[in-house]
Amino acid sequence: MGFSITWCAVREEGAQKLLEQLGLSPTGKIEEFPESLISTAKLDTGWRVIWYNEYGCPFLRPDDLGSISSEQDVLLCLVEEHVMASSLEMWSGGKRKWWISHKGENGACRSAIQDPPSALQ
Repeated sequence: MGFSITWCAVREEGAQKLLEQLGLSPTGKIEEFPESLISTAKLDTGWRVIWYNEYGCPFLRPDDLGSISSEQDVLLCLVEEHVMASSLEMWSGGKRKWWISHKGENGACRSAIQDPPSALQ
């Protein structure tokens, strides 16, 4: 059995506002590995991760991301290991700036990049 998850990350200075927008609040429970449906983690890099333990988070859909990213950058990642698929996208200014996906379920791996960041060009 593999991962089937969604996570997003925002810079720490915007994390509390995002949690409030999503109606989330800390429980004080600490998990060594995120087993709850929703977990958050503050990273040493200055980013906060919101981890959703299913593929496709109901409050991180494109319309939601447009609103959330209007004031801050948002990274969104989806991983579905059962079918060997993953994607990563960057949202900023209310729009998706770039998107990368990988699917390897049916033999040869297929990747797609839409509006790649300059580091990938």
